[in-house]
Amino acid sequence: MVFKIAQMIRLKTFRKVLYILFIISPLTLYSQDSQINPAGTWFFNPAWYNPAISGSKDYNSINFTYATGDDYESMVLSGNTRFTKKIKGYYDIPDLSSYRNMGIGYQVFHRSSEEVKSSGFKVTGSYHLKLNESSMSFLAIGISFEGSMNTVTTSSDVEFPESATKETTYDPNIDFGIYYYSPSFYMGISSTGLLEGMLPDDTVTYDYEARHYHFLSGYKLVLYRPMNILIEPSVIFSISDTAFHDFVNHIYPMVKIYIDNFCLGTYFYNKDNISVFFRYNYPGIYIGAFLALSRESAYYKNIPSIELSAGINLSYNKSRRYKRFHW
Repeated sequence: MVFKIAQMIRLKTFRKVLYILFIISPLTLYSQDSQINPAGTWFFNPAWYNPAISGSKDYNSINFTYATGDDYESMVLSGNTRFTKKIKGYYDIPDLSSYRNMGIGYQVFHRSSEEVKSSGFKVTGSYHLKLNESSMSFLAIGISFEGSMNTVTTSSDVEFPESATKETTYDPNIDFGIYYYSPSFYMGISSTGLLEGMLPDDTVTYDYEARHYHFLSGYKLVLYRPMNILIEPSVIFSISDTAFHDFVNHIYPMVKIYIDNFCLGTYFYNKDNISVFFRYNYPGIYIGAFLALSRESAYYKNIPSIELSAGINLSYNKSRRYKRFHW
């Protein structure tokens, strides 16, 4: 009894701290993550930042995301799954599938801005350790191996752009992450670009390949169970080696609202932008969009950031009667 009371007190305290954090965080946003990856990556493909997330969902999928903005374009083809094994049924019960501990993922990408073009791939492996007998809580460890071709264009004379020079490198890299997840709470810490970029130190536009550290945590609160209405506040912390002096300004809150198979929300990643995203999950496919508008000027003066995503659910269980709970 004492233990249960202590658990309830800790949960209430955690919720209060989380609420306070989300109230304060939007007031402290002054910068945007310098990486060339579009902001919607944290919503559409968080395994990019933490490879341990690969295989943590109860379905396997293939996903394509296209993003464009004022000065960038990005395309990512990704997928991830968890290995399964067959469990023989008894009598008239059909064979079932059970998840193994290993997960895998991949990402093929092309990203470009005015100065930088980058194309390559990531291959991810993860191991999921079961933490309770009911198989509801896991601790995952993941690693990604990346290969990319990066071209940086620099011009020393603005009046004569034809004098621009190009430098191309072929760079390997490694990402590492740890991720805890349960039905209502998740938390992860990771580092991307462990080997750092291979270009000269004075190439400022290549900062997105610098080593970055990421922290992600969120909690799902059930508001109305009959309609599967949930709210999921989360917080993202993302910073590079050279920006630790600006720690507070790299805290980015995100809020998601789920209504059965529909999800919408907002991501406070930049004080100058207003962002909104959604995703709708059909039995076998899903579609989503991310839109970021500038607060300072009209949309026709400042091109908004637009991201479109579509995917296929390849799960064995997607056609069963409980398919709508499979996302």
